[in-house]
Amino acid sequence: MGYDSIDDLVLSGADITGPEMDVEFKILYDSLLAYKNYIFHLVDAISCDCEAGERLAMNIAERDSSLLQQLVAKECDSRRMVRKAGVESSLEQRLEDGVQSIPVEQILKIRGTSLRDAPNDN
Repeated sequence: MGYDSIDDLVLSGADITGPEMDVEFKILYDSLLAYKNYIFHLVDAISCDCEAGERLAMNIAERDSSLLQQLVAKECDSRRMVRKAGVESSLEQRLEDGVQSIPVEQILKIRGTSLRDAPNDN
């Protein structure tokens, strides 16, 4: 399955309808197309055999896809830990200030605030 333009790919998901998101996805997609072209440029320079070149290109794509999944998962874990640390530190601070118990509503409010204020390293 090959895509050569953004029009060939349907981008969908929850709350992904704004023009800014469309622009960001187009930039990401264009960079992926450029990377695909780079892979084939590299394969064409290395291999004269069409079948071997195609196998090499697919192997590179599979390996890089797996690596990208691992990198994204690691970044998600890192961000989750930062958010969790922020929530825990806010709750611990309130308990240290002498508050014996914190209502669930207040815990949810603190958590929501820390999620909104969490660093976003794009």
